[in-house]
Amino acid sequence: MPRSGDLPFQRGLFEAASPGFDVSYGALRRLALDERSWLDHAEGWVSGADALFERLLRSRDWSQRRRWLYQRRVLEPRLTAPWSAESGAPLDPLVEAMRQSLSERYGVTFDTVGFNLYRDGRDSVAWHRDHIDRSIASHPQPWRQSR
Repeated sequence: MPRSGDLPFQRGLFEAASPGFDVSYGALRRLALDERSWLDHAEGWVSGADALFERLLRSRDWSQRRRWLYQRRVLEPRLTAPWSAESGAPLDPLVEAMRQSLSERYGVTFDTVGFNLYRDGRDSVAWHRDHIDRSIASHPQPWRQSR
């Protein structure tokens, strides 16, 4: 299991001691990308990120996955610890509160959380494009409506 002392990690100078997030989304700015899409940016939405990182580092079950790449299976350099609501496993209480808050805000249930740990510059994965399953892409997307 990785520990924060094993990783090159620069802590924030003015970090809050305990983690939290802004439930009001008071600093949120919406940047329109086109008539149907946007980017919501909420600087400082999470406070105490260093403490949250250390908590997640200790509590998640980190592992390396194998992937198909160029007709062979290779070990992914990064560590992952995915979570899904379907698993029934508990989620960190703060991350669960964030997940529920985001689900309520955007009118869609976020039922998975991807945790990826990049330990150093050798952990990165090449530029890639995710492929969205057609069954997901064809569902109505209520979060696309302006809020």
